[in-house]
Amino acid sequence: MSGVPSDWFHAIECLTRGAGSTAVTALAGMEFDGAFHLATRMPAGVKVVRRGIDQPYWRAVYPTVRGEVASILAEPARSPFLPGLTFAIAAGNRPRLFTNAFHDHGVALAWSDTGECFLPVAEFPGGYGPVTALLGCQGRLFVAVAGDAASGRAPALLWNEGPAWERWRPMVESPFGDSAHVMITHLIAWQGRLYAAVANDERGFQLWWAGLTPEGMAEDWHCVLRDGAERHTGNREILALTVWNDKLCLAAGRTGQTAANARPLGVDLLRVDQDDRWEILAGAVRFTPQGLKVPLASLGSGLGDPARANLLGLFSHRGTLYIAAGTLPEAGEPIRQQLWASSDGEQFEPREWPGLLVEAAQPLLGLIHLGDHLLACTGTTARFSAADPDIAEPGAAISTAAGPGTDSLPPGLTVWRLSL
Repeated sequence: MSGVPSDWFHAIECLTRGAGSTAVTALAGMEFDGAFHLATRMPAGVKVVRRGIDQPYWRAVYPTVRGEVASILAEPARSPFLPGLTFAIAAGNRPRLFTNAFHDHGVALAWSDTGECFLPVAEFPGGYGPVTALLGCQGRLFVAVAGDAASGRAPALLWNEGPAWERWRPMVESPFGDSAHVMITHLIAWQGRLYAAVANDERGFQLWWAGLTPEGMAEDWHCVLRDGAERHTGNREILALTVWNDKLCLAAGRTGQTAANARPLGVDLLRVDQDDRWEILAGAVRFTPQGLKVPLASLGSGLGDPARANLLGLFSHRGTLYIAAGTLPEAGEPIRQQLWASSDGEQFEPREWPGLLVEAAQPLLGLIHLGDHLLACTGTTARFSAADPDIAEPGAAISTAAGPGTDSLPPGLTVWRLSL
């Protein structure tokens, strides 16, 4: 395909080999203060680990709670899915890293200026559900919080511009006028605007924007997409947002699908321009208020396979859009995971995974794009364990984990670093 490099993966390094097995989901990553930070959700709760770029192992990082510990926050009422984990960097007198990863421990929002430890944001308003999205932009921190059934509060947007991080200003209460909204799942800044993706359990996702001003936010909000981009609850939520070739690109669908569903609903891939015009890159043909819309790539949902419903990653790099998704396998069938690339939105080509990932025979759990690096997080299988020293190709860089008890990567998880 024209414009898509054939060797876009370069050096690959196994940062740490996982051992044992566990269910790890909700991955998020951020590079801050010379270290990678990774947040995961496990059956026992959430965990954040940190690895210096030149260090050989990961170390668990927990919030240091001073004074009274906040009560544990409940998950959003009626929500069929959990809030995602997220990080954001906001600049003040000194850059700070914020995360919502500790809400299972009773901390709604935590911060760190070194990455060595996290402190709760003590002044963060109470009475809401967990933080569901974060964005650092223009020295400000934008925070989306889920509603709370006990207090009767709907999902909301709050913001702060430091440096004391004490004055929290509500931007949107009862967001966008629909009581069926479950939560704000994503925030992204683009072209002087703040875009908010809202999951709706009854009608499908909505995408809104408001202008960013020197004083904060414009009062008027504009709806770009509603009713799941006319796919309704088949696109219950936006799964990922990214900027690609000066347009906004999004993947939509529904989390929590299983192979037992009578009709799997694959990932939808859409593109929006600054004038709020939108088009389908890969998805189903549909009638809309703007007329008939046909996918540019002539591919159905899930890039041609409705069972390809699990989004693993969406990012753009040097003018190319990459999307990774996995299928919902039937009983006894292997999980089929595919990486696709496009330079124009009209043609998508499957890409080959690096040899090390293929040889490890581990299912991919997620891709995290960090500048010129990509973290590929995979799960352990019987064919690959920390005791197997022979999976690497000759000359490949494999860092050995430290001794027992010193590496805090969640069991069953392996993290690979790829250069782009």
